[in-house]
Amino acid sequence: MQPEQLCGVWWAPLAGLRSEHLELLDTDELRRRAGFASDADRDRFTLGAALLRLAAGARIGLPAHRVPVRRRCPDCRGPHGRPTLPGHPLHLSVTHAGELVGVAVTSAGPVGLDVEQEAELDWRRLARRIQARDEVDPIRSRAGFLRCWTRKESVLKATGDGLRVPMSEVTLGPGPTLLRYRSRVGPPAHLTDLPVPPGYAAALTVLAAVPVRVAPEPTHELLDRAIDRAICEKTRVGEGRRMVTGHPTDGG
Repeated sequence: MQPEQLCGVWWAPLAGLRSEHLELLDTDELRRRAGFASDADRDRFTLGAALLRLAAGARIGLPAHRVPVRRRCPDCRGPHGRPTLPGHPLHLSVTHAGELVGVAVTSAGPVGLDVEQEAELDWRRLARRIQARDEVDPIRSRAGFLRCWTRKESVLKATGDGLRVPMSEVTLGPGPTLLRYRSRVGPPAHLTDLPVPPGYAAALTVLAAVPVRVAPEPTHELLDRAIDRAICEKTRVGEGRRMVTGHPTDGG
């Protein structure tokens, strides 16, 4: 199978966030991070942004802090749209819910990754709102609702429309498959449900005519790489100061 037919997916628990990961974010990301009201939301955004940079950097051969991630909202042009890599043929998606953060990277086509956490909600009422009229697989349980939601949101993230388009305009078939999108025959798409910890559901969509193989990727090494880099840089700075002053900087 050709490399362009692969889609790498990285998952990380929120507990894996370290202070060193914050150093990977650029000015726009730091500004957006500061706008979140809760510590948990700030941490989820930070880990998602850092993991995205680390994963993309590993693919294009750049240090994470130099990866040219761009986010531009198609409506207001603010720095909160879906992530892109100008000048590089990679498609990106990031998602988070509860204690889980995920990132998808591929060159096969536009990608959407979504994860949701189980919660107490009126899923029957919501199911009537998100299902298309002629979908043959009705939602009969809370788990079925969550599965349908993640599939449809992954489609909407892959198209770039997001929740500006009602989920009822995304018609799914068995498999799952994308039958129609906004009353039109659906674009060629690869949909798949992803294995995640109990209490979560996740799905991935890649808009591509070729078969796509989803490849779970090891995450700990990437996150540790950011920590190692931060330690090395601090060491180099300390050594540089000692060379200039001729004295140790730690009082020893």
